[in-house]
Amino acid sequence: VMMRDNIPVFTEVPEREITAAPGLGYNFILEGDNLHSLRLLEKTHKGKIDLIYIDPPYNTGNKDFIYDDAFVDKTDLFIHSKWLSFMEKRLKIARQLLSETGVIFISIDDNEQAQLKMLCDEIFGATNFVADIAWEKADSPRMDAKLFSTRFDHTIVFARNIDLIRIKQVETEEIPEHYNKTEPNGRRYYLKPLRSMGKNDAREARPNLYYPMIAPDGTEVFPIRTDGSDGNWRWSRAKVEANPELIEWVNSKNGWSPYYKIYADEHSTRPPETLWSFQFAGSNRNAKTEIKAVFQGDKSFDTPKPTKLIERILQIASSDDSIILDFFAGSGTTAHAILKYNSTHPSSNRHFILCTNNESGICENVTYPRVKTVITGKRIDGSNYSEGIPANVKYYRTDFVSKDDEYLSDSLLEHIREMIQLEH
Repeated sequence: VMMRDNIPVFTEVPEREITAAPGLGYNFILEGDNLHSLRLLEKTHKGKIDLIYIDPPYNTGNKDFIYDDAFVDKTDLFIHSKWLSFMEKRLKIARQLLSETGVIFISIDDNEQAQLKMLCDEIFGATNFVADIAWEKADSPRMDAKLFSTRFDHTIVFARNIDLIRIKQVETEEIPEHYNKTEPNGRRYYLKPLRSMGKNDAREARPNLYYPMIAPDGTEVFPIRTDGSDGNWRWSRAKVEANPELIEWVNSKNGWSPYYKIYADEHSTRPPETLWSFQFAGSNRNAKTEIKAVFQGDKSFDTPKPTKLIERILQIASSDDSIILDFFAGSGTTAHAILKYNSTHPSSNRHFILCTNNESGICENVTYPRVKTVITGKRIDGSNYSEGIPANVKYYRTDFVSKDDEYLSDSLLEHIREMIQLEH
């Protein structure tokens, strides 16, 4: 509504600037309606954002979503359509901000998951859908649940261009149970049949994979299937002869069969899965503990996300010089996670842009103080929180210039410095 008769601008709040890391560039906190901030970011960051993470209102009907200056409750007949209209305006701009290799992660629960997926199919294109990650938000069951104890939330992932994005592999933190054998030196492995399960005629299609192998008792073993038809080996004769230590024979009622060893330590990374346990990505309980530590026991924010969740996203979907945008910044978890990630990865110089309104003083009293505490290592009351993580932050507030302003050009020029700083 404000943009009908006014032009949004940024006004710096200089007393909230944080300068703790000369030469490392700036991060930004943008206070105000995120739609206004996104409109301005279109001018400075179109096609430049590498990663977007947002945790929008879940629209549960429990006073978590405001539309046209009023809470939307469960009795509202347009509860879903209002939320979709609200999100559509913002996601359309978000798509324009993403780089060609960019990707967006959106946290949501069951109330709007289906509607959000369809909206994103329309905005980003159904072919650019990457994943629906189930994050285990609860680390224990709710015994007071009426029907089901809900353990998971969704994280919907879309690419600007799925052919260009890179999702990194993750390190295998635990050795899976199927690595059920151990060498004398302690190396874990499992066995895979050397006989292929394919249905092609090996003698004609792959003659180099059809040959006899010599079992421990001296008999010749061919890749014959259980139905008596010809099969083939997965390895050529030359590869078998070059790697005899990887072959293990098993004698069963059907006779000798060769297997090859697959070692756990040779597969230390794997594609990320779409099921993220609380041990892997933190829980709601972890998130509340983190924010209580920042504010010395004052919860200050009811529904934060754990930094571990955001760090996992940073790990698989960003690079050292990425610009990360969160336009539903809330308590500032995204900034906290990026600062932590930079501090534990020496080559990382990721930067954040946070957008959040100031309803109930959240930006001034939660988002900004949390970021400042993490950077300086000092809580707002002066007590020690940590050793600090050096970084720089500028704080802007959205403002407006009337389109009827007699000196419109001059008024806009008064805010050009903020736009140049933000862009560069």
